[in-house]
Amino acid sequence: MLSTSLLLLSIFVLADSLVKLDSLQQRLTINKGIDKAKTYIKLSEASRDISFPDCINYGLKAISIAKKAGSYNVIGLAYKSMGVSCFYTGDKPRALDYYKKGLENFKKAKNPEGMSDCFNNIGLLFEDWSRFDSAYYFYQKSMAIETLLNNKKGMALSLINLGNINYYRRDFKQALDHFYRAMLFFKEAGDADGEAKAFNNLSIIYWKWNKPQKALKYLHKAETIYLHNNGYRGLSRIYLNSAEIYSKVFKRYKKAMEYYQKSLKLKKKLDDKEGIALLYNDIGSLYGNMGDITNANIYFQKSLQIYHRLNSEKGMSLVFYNMGKILLSEKSYRKAISYLKKSLKLEKEIGYNEISNDIYRGLFRSYVGIGAVDSFNLYFGLYSNNMDSLNEKLQMEQILEIEAKYKVSQLVKQNRTIQEENKKKEKNLTRYRLIITGIVGVIILLLFTYVLLVRVRKEENEPND
Repeated sequence: MLSTSLLLLSIFVLADSLVKLDSLQQRLTINKGIDKAKTYIKLSEASRDISFPDCINYGLKAISIAKKAGSYNVIGLAYKSMGVSCFYTGDKPRALDYYKKGLENFKKAKNPEGMSDCFNNIGLLFEDWSRFDSAYYFYQKSMAIETLLNNKKGMALSLINLGNINYYRRDFKQALDHFYRAMLFFKEAGDADGEAKAFNNLSIIYWKWNKPQKALKYLHKAETIYLHNNGYRGLSRIYLNSAEIYSKVFKRYKKAMEYYQKSLKLKKKLDDKEGIALLYNDIGSLYGNMGDITNANIYFQKSLQIYHRLNSEKGMSLVFYNMGKILLSEKSYRKAISYLKKSLKLEKEIGYNEISNDIYRGLFRSYVGIGAVDSFNLYFGLYSNNMDSLNEKLQMEQILEIEAKYKVSQLVKQNRTIQEENKKKEKNLTRYRLIITGIVGVIILLLFTYVLLVRVRKEENEPND
């Protein structure tokens, strides 16, 4: 049930959206041609959280007007905007179709910024579908354009996305390098929200590398920025990751629940269906860890229902894994095996391998419980093959290497700044020296002239022979 405060907040947000829609509708009566098309795009975006059919209809009207005017750029903007709307409502195939059409029109308009945005958004879709090679390809295309444009913010966003793919591939060293570089570009661009995004991603790497305190430090930095800028979407991620650390590392379940509820409140405010599904899954896991199986199952089912509506096999795989893990802890071995195999089947179908080893571990432990030796050997072998005995040592070396690289980069920039300041000071000193030299020269000249004048007058006043 929604709390009273959240319900009131939703009413106010809806009221604001309706006022905005009314204002844009009035503008339609005044605008003509391309301006009218752009107003339809704004109406489409303002309708995202109110009426999805209206959102698409407004976008199509914008395209119709822009086609008559021959504006490929505005056609591209409309398709890209509708793609974003479809992405957030879970219609990912249609989002891909709109992004591709947007890209095609931006190419005709010779708009590199629009092309980069579409490449980036297509990459996000493939990342969501766990097609990481395709996602990496499109992110690199976006990065190449942003580099040519020397757009620091665009380069930073591409680095964040490339780093995410490295993370999914478990190449944490490369991911950390990308996130540090992104943070520096965001700082140069003066983009505080971007910096917060980089801090959040850095925290995840440090958490995975068994440095939870350092992870929390970066999360706190990001939280401070988002609170100052009312960055609700970013703040919801920060609260979610903080909850995960308190739950999984420190076993402080009450603290974790506080952060999960904070994140859930913001996800509902943003109508982020996928985010809500993820939080229901995490809250279910938390209840399971606390021994409250009834509430755990309630939240798992809520999560599955949303993921099913969104056709998110990755999400369903994660829920099945967590259900299996909780059942394993309750020694319900056969039920645990059933859910873990469902999770593994979905992982194999979509090529999503992030939790495969966790599933193998759950399965071999479950088969130990029922005494099935052959099945135990099979899954224990799969689990062992994925383990790296030198992993911890290598990770520490990688952390130190990347941190050293980042610190050197910072020192080089500080040194350049000091050198530039010294050059300015030297120029000022040289200028002052020239001014002083000039003044002294003028004074000497005046004195010399004065002496000459005195001498001349003296000679003039002397009697003639």
